[in-house]
Amino acid sequence: MNNQPITLRKIAAFVMLSSLLATLILSSVHTQAQAVVKTLVIGVISGVNSPTAHGVGLAVSRFNDRGNTVTPDGTAYKLSVTAQDANTAQEIATALNTLKAANAAVIFGPDRDDLAQASANTLQGIGLPLFTAATTTTIATGGNVFRTRADDTRMMSVLAQYLVNDLAKSKIAVFQGDPATAQRVTLFTTSMSQLGKAPATTVLQVAGGALSDSAKVLLGSQPDAVIAFGANDQAAQMLRELRGQGYNGLYVYPNAQDRPFVDALPVDLRLGIVGVTNWTYSLPTGVSSEFVRDYVALFGEVPTAESAAAYDAAGAAIIAIAKITAGRSAGTIQRKSPSTRGA
Repeated sequence: MNNQPITLRKIAAFVMLSSLLATLILSSVHTQAQAVVKTLVIGVISGVNSPTAHGVGLAVSRFNDRGNTVTPDGTAYKLSVTAQDANTAQEIATALNTLKAANAAVIFGPDRDDLAQASANTLQGIGLPLFTAATTTTIATGGNVFRTRADDTRMMSVLAQYLVNDLAKSKIAVFQGDPATAQRVTLFTTSMSQLGKAPATTVLQVAGGALSDSAKVLLGSQPDAVIAFGANDQAAQMLRELRGQGYNGLYVYPNAQDRPFVDALPVDLRLGIVGVTNWTYSLPTGVSSEFVRDYVALFGEVPTAESAAAYDAAGAAIIAIAKITAGRSAGTIQRKSPSTRGA
């Protein structure tokens, strides 16, 4: 947008990505010196209508609107997005091989924490730059794997600081609704400890137990804030239970921006919930507003935090390709790169 450069949080990561792309993409181009390959594929491990596929798609659309990407051998490339859905570790391995066979230069996904974790070795071994929006700290980045969003360590630290320092909450009750959220709970309580605070109480939901009972125990600690870790529907129901039992304090759900969570609540319960995210569509900046406008115009829906992360990362990858080609053959890139939404 407005021909502004992309904002990158880690310049070193961008340099490493450029180096990796130089090895994996341009060396391939030179081995096909006489072949005119007119499509440069960006692969996505998700459904074609997923937030990540749409975020990558908007970035690709913008770059294509500015003209072709020209490599040092004079070949003009149009960028293209190819999506392969996958919901198991085996399906991810198959999708990766399919995308690699389609000559994908960069791959996005998987974004679900459990799938990314189950496929960690496969992701590292694919030999292509790979971007994931997974936030779990069990996913090791480095090599060819890049994270498009801050991991849970940073997310939970920022959330704890906001609650304790900015909102001055001193009695925070913690609800763990699912064993899968245990790592996030630990990271959050550790961050609280570093701020000199301990949870007012921590309630672990028992399988088959009633949420109303858990809500009663949470309220027994007389909290000024309740933070819930769990599935969207469970977190929504917990808020209903707490309000039904007379709790009027702050409710915190890390994934408060998730559409299924919002949709599961009546309108009168949606206000005042605190969450943490890498981006929100209401961010009051010109670049972000333009991103939302163009995304809605192209896909007919509001972008998510994953959409924005994929859009930014796709822009970084494409710019890296352009910088490599420009550096290898001065003057071959004639266009300015449209910026992404910003970090």
